[in-house]
Amino acid sequence: MLFINGGMPRSGTVLVGLILRKIFEAQKLSFTSLNLHGNALDAFLENYASSRSFELQNYIVHTHTWSTKFFDNPNKFHIFWNYREPRDVVVSVMRLHDMPFNESLRFVIGSINDGGLMLNKQRVLVPYELLASFNVAYIQMISNIVGCPLNPSECEAIARSVSVEAVEKKVSRVVAGAEGVREVKNRRRILLEDSETFLNDRHVQSGSYKRYINELSAQQAAEATKALLPFLNKYGYPEQ
Repeated sequence: MLFINGGMPRSGTVLVGLILRKIFEAQKLSFTSLNLHGNALDAFLENYASSRSFELQNYIVHTHTWSTKFFDNPNKFHIFWNYREPRDVVVSVMRLHDMPFNESLRFVIGSINDGGLMLNKQRVLVPYELLASFNVAYIQMISNIVGCPLNPSECEAIARSVSVEAVEKKVSRVVAGAEGVREVKNRRRILLEDSETFLNDRHVQSGSYKRYINELSAQQAAEATKALLPFLNKYGYPEQ
């Protein structure tokens, strides 16, 4: 089975990926985690659709790319698609990549556009603000959707394992360059990233709602609001 673990950048996609991993581990099910975007994602989806052997394995595919190929075989996989207050995403991307405000704003607009008509089409929308609360009932819901129902104690154990404190410990291993950590170079800096979980060296930031108010200037906040207004309306976030 194929599980698409995607959404806006910095919207908790890696956290959902961790939850899915923990669910499979609790059920002692094997799986393969992949981090695919753009053409690489489309190529994988084409191979998956045409190969019977792919259906016999569990894949967790992390992505920030929305693909029209998701609609080709909708019954063959589950989609979890994350979203977050877009102005908070701008700030988080700035901090993650040492990216100037204007560049981050353009990047976020492009990333959200990749989602296309996702609100009308895909299976499960995951709001970051709810996910960040580590609601045990939400983990229970995810386990039911993927066909691996867990009991409350198992869900509570997963909630503890993906708590901020637990993830911070994982990130500290990434920063220390533990086994399985790789370098990922972008235009701004070289990230350290765990090759299995995709946690990086600056993964844990402020998860507070409307952080942009304190971290952007008044002019930047106004520019971001104007540029992102269609997405604020689409996802139900207030303009002010």
